Amino acid sequence: MAVSIRTVVSHVPKSVWKQYCEQHKVTFTNPIDWEQEDKTVASALEAAINALPQADYEPMHAHLERINAVASDRGIKALINAIDKSDEMTTKLQAMENSHHRAMAVFLENETLFKTAEELLFVDYKTEGRSWQHYSIKMDDALDNITEDDANEFAFEVAKILRHNFDNREECCGEVYKRYSDGTRQISVYVNDLPNSDIQVEKKKLQRVNTKKAMVAAVVYDPQTKHLCTVVDGGKDNHDQVRQAFAKAILKQAATEFTLSEPVRFAIDKFTSRPVAPLLQTKPEHNIEVVRVRKLDLSTNTPFKHILTVDAMANGKDSDLYALRTFFSESGSLYPKYNLFHVVLSFHFHPKKEGGRAKIIHISLKKNGSDLKHQKEDDRQMIEGYLKQWGILEDAMSEQAETQPEAETEKENAKKPL
Repeated sequence: MAVSIRTVVSHVPKSVWKQYCEQHKVTFTNPIDWEQEDKTVASALEAAINALPQADYEPMHAHLERINAVASDRGIKALINAIDKSDEMTTKLQAMENSHHRAMAVFLENETLFKTAEELLFVDYKTEGRSWQHYSIKMDDALDNITEDDANEFAFEVAKILRHNFDNREECCGEVYKRYSDGTRQISVYVNDLPNSDIQVEKKKLQRVNTKKAMVAAVVYDPQTKHLCTVVDGGKDNHDQVRQAFAKAILKQAATEFTLSEPVRFAIDKFTSRPVAPLLQTKPEHNIEVVRVRKLDLSTNTPFKHILTVDAMANGKDSDLYALRTFFSESGSLYPKYNLFHVVLSFHFHPKKEGGRAKIIHISLKKNGSDLKHQKEDDRQMIEGYLKQWGILEDAMSEQAETQPEAETEKENAKKPL
C-alpha cells in the first residue's frame, strides 16, 4: 500500500521528524521552525516534503514506505520479537504515541534491528495465508545454532527448487534470525529470479534493462518443540522439497520424517449451531448493522465422501441458512454426519450518509487460517477484536503466536481430514 505523507507527518512527533531530517541530512528551501505548535509544524513539514526535488524526495519516500509497513500491530510485534531484551523494548514502545511513532523511532535508532523486524514481519504476514505449512520433525540430535555456511547451503538447495537448472551460488543466500519472544529461529532464503526486461528512461532515451527480482522463501524452526513452519510459494510439492532441503543442509540428515501439525487457531465449531448472543453481537460505535453467517462449507463421508456448500442469500441480511433441515436440526444444530471446515462471516455496516451505499466486509475462516490480512488495518483490528471477544480467536493465537505451531496438546485437535 502506498504511503501517505500526510499520515506519517501527522502521526510522528515533530521531535522525531527533526531527528530524521538531521540524521539523513534533509534540507528544505523554507527551513522548518521546530519550535512552533505541532499543527503548524506538521502543515509546514508536509508542504516542504512534497516540494523537495526528486533526488531528495525519492530516498525519503523509500524510508517512509518501510516505516509505514511496520507501523501496525504486526510490525510492532515484529520489532519486539527482533531483540533479546523484548520486555525493555515493549515498555519503551508503549510509551510512544502510536505505531508510526514507534516504527520511525526504531528506524532512526537501530536500522539493523528494523531490517530484522521487516524480515520477521514478512513471514508473519505469509503465515496468515496459504503459502505456509506446519510440521513436526523427527530429529537425531538437538539443533541449537544454525551457521551462516549451513544457511547458505540451505538457500542453494531451495534455489534449485524455485529455479529450474539453478547452479549459481552467488545469486542466493540464507539469512538467520532469532525470534526472541518465542525462542524460534527463522531462515530466510533469497534467490534471484529469472531476468525481466523492463523499460527505463535514461538521458532522455527509452532503454530496456534486464533486472532480477529476488524470490523469498523461509523456514521458522522451534528447537524446543521440534516444530517447523515452511513459507514458500508453489504448492505442496515445494513445501515437501523445502523441508527435505532443511533436513539435508541444516539437520545433516539424509532422510527425515515430518508429521503434519496444523494448529487450531479459529474456533469455527461455534458455527455448527445457530449463533446466539453474545456471539456476533457488536458495539454501536462501529456502526455495524448486523454480522451474519454468510456461508458454510461442509464435508461428509455419508453415503460417500463429498463436500457441500451451504450459502445464504447475498443481500438477504435476514437469510437464515440454519433453517435448512437437510443439514440442521429443528434447534439449528448441524447433523453429526457433517464436518464444518470453512465459514464466511459478513459484517454489514449502516450507510455513512442517508441514501449512501452500505459497506460489507466478508471474512473467511478455517480452523488454521483466515483472510484477515487482506483487510485494511483498522478493519482488521476491529474484526480481530470481535473474534477474540466472541471466543473464536484466543489472545494467545494472535499474529505473533500464529507463526508457530501450538503445544503438543493442541496437535490432537488438528483439522479433521476430509
